[in-house]
Amino acid sequence: MSAGSPEERLTRVFFAALPERRTLRELETALQGLPPGLGRRVPVGNLHLTLAFVGGVVGEGLACLREKAQRLDTPDIDMSLMHLGCFNRAGVLWLGPDGVPAGLSALARELAGVLAECGIVAETRAFSPHVTLARRVRRHVPDGLKLPPVVWRSHGFALMESVSGEHGVCYRIVERYRSHG
Repeated sequence: MSAGSPEERLTRVFFAALPERRTLRELETALQGLPPGLGRRVPVGNLHLTLAFVGGVVGEGLACLREKAQRLDTPDIDMSLMHLGCFNRAGVLWLGPDGVPAGLSALARELAGVLAECGIVAETRAFSPHVTLARRVRRHVPDGLKLPPVVWRSHGFALMESVSGEHGVCYRIVERYRSHG
């Protein structure tokens, strides 16, 4: 196998829940409610809820993730995103739920187990579900800024690839895992 062959190509991936169409429309409306100049809005096509960050993997690691994730019991996700917050150090504005459904927490734990089985060290931070709305937020988020609640619904999850391009990063579905419910 020669260097740079597809089997050796480093692929940046993560597991994510993807919103169904109605949720995506509500998120788009929420993005329009952000004040101008409050960071760089995430493109609508990139909106997701990260379940497990993986990072860079090569062929065998990617194959392992794809295979092991297929055996998970995948719940439907239904929750309300109503809390606006900011990771100040990272400059990320996000929208998150009031509480985390048990099935969603269980799925995140199971995916951390998949990473371990594939020899990938999972993040040590506690799972905190959120949808990133804007990046490069450099100024204080106005007090009292509220967005209408977004009803998040998704059926299953996906292994996503982060692809850098001329116009920034976009996310591509590597494999989709449907809920059984």
